[in-house]
Amino acid sequence: MSVRYRFKKNLVTGSILLFVIGLLMSVQVPWHFYDVFFNAQRVWQWLISGLFLLITGLLLRRELYARLIGCWQGGWRIIAWGIVGLVMSALVFAPLPGVAMLEFSYLAILIGVILVISAAVPFIDNGGWRFLAAVFAIVILAYSLHSLTYISLIWDFGDRHDFGPGFDNVRFFADVAAGLMPLSLLYILVRPRPSWSAAALLALPLSVWWWLLWVSESRAALLGLILGILVVLWLFGRAARLPVLALVLAAAFGLLGWWLLNPLIAEGAESPFYVTLLLAVVA
Repeated sequence: MSVRYRFKKNLVTGSILLFVIGLLMSVQVPWHFYDVFFNAQRVWQWLISGLFLLITGLLLRRELYARLIGCWQGGWRIIAWGIVGLVMSALVFAPLPGVAMLEFSYLAILIGVILVISAAVPFIDNGGWRFLAAVFAIVILAYSLHSLTYISLIWDFGDRHDFGPGFDNVRFFADVAAGLMPLSLLYILVRPRPSWSAAALLALPLSVWWWLLWVSESRAALLGLILGILVVLWLFGRAARLPVLALVLAAAFGLLGWWLLNPLIAEGAESPFYVTLLLAVVA
């Protein structure tokens, strides 16, 4: 391995790690700029994404060109045309020109990030993948615990917008969930052999995220995740069965929670957290 290649590899890995950490930090930005809550998140994410695309895209310009060519070959052509149709529909059906440009810029950045990360995959070593997997799994677990704690406190008077604690807009939580939940499956795949125990451990906090999506009626995120599962199975077949199974089981548990533990569909529903709180007080 040449010094130049090693330097490029370390730079690409570092930029991806900083990009992921920067996006995770964006959730915390509004707490420091409360008067511009949602705009602060949006500006921070655009800056982080723009810097990532500029730096990493220049480093991987040859690999990125090869990826762009590959998107229009074989079965990937269907996905490419579907993405183009999605972007065009965002422009055509947006209620206002400003909203159209906002949606277009968001989708363009998202597509660019996906292409750059796909081109960077060969440059990420096992340590980098394990670090990313650990970060995603910890975020999924920590937020699920935070959500359960918060919802236990507002059970009697909360509404669907409370089922995304920490986010000013429940739609923004749904967007983050639709991207982060599949990425957390790296925790299963990063091992020498995919682990059933890791899948079971990850399915538990993921079921809380699914529950939040079901209860908050985040239809776009739910549809995106379900379609994503079908596309992954179509593209990768049996190789994707374990992570897909973990995500599907978590979705089933989340749906069961929506049916049994949903304060929004049964007026006067008793909080499932009362027993836990009572035991904590007694203890």
